[in-house]
Amino acid sequence: MISVVTIKWGDKYPPGYVDKLYRAVERNMTVKHRFVCLTENADGIHKDVFTMPLFGNFRGWWNKMLLFRGVPGIHGRIIWLDLDTLITDNIDFLAEYNGSFAMLRDFYRPQFGASGIMLLKNGINHWIWNRFEASRKHFETQYHGDQEAINVIMQKECKRPDFLQDLFPNKIVSYKVHCQNKIPARASIICFHGRPRPHEADHAWIRDYWR
Repeated sequence: MISVVTIKWGDKYPPGYVDKLYRAVERNMTVKHRFVCLTENADGIHKDVFTMPLFGNFRGWWNKMLLFRGVPGIHGRIIWLDLDTLITDNIDFLAEYNGSFAMLRDFYRPQFGASGIMLLKNGINHWIWNRFEASRKHFETQYHGDQEAINVIMQKECKRPDFLQDLFPNKIVSYKVHCQNKIPARASIICFHGRPRPHEADHAWIRDYWR
């Protein structure tokens, strides 16, 4: 079964962010799946969300590296979504991917990958985890988060991910880059990277989807 996975760590995002993302996935995905939230504190998260305890001693965004270690209890493909992902239409296309690893093109630096949405099969990208774990302290002190670490590791291994915007043109857009007037006609997913977050954005149409 496909698992749609997100992580809530600390208090950067309240439990309502998990609930809103869960409801958006349920409204817009018809492929059989399970919605999973990895968290150190499930208080306040809706009972219909399947919560699992975080299994690594990480802080903040570094918890995403656990996806490459392999998530216990998950078998098959993972659709990773950051908590501040806004879904506006059907996302079944994400379940069509059958490659080893796909991620966003960075909206400002398209030659690099961005980790707000990732598609992978649980456990088969262990080489990324091995590289990270071997130099964990170096990565955590010298690099600005999981996204930069993934790009560095891919370059060192002379590999590159599949890019989601190439696989699914016009389906995934940036709020800051593409949505200052309206949602692009074919878009199904809007990525909120940095500020504003969805609850801070002032476009009235956001409330139609962020619920």
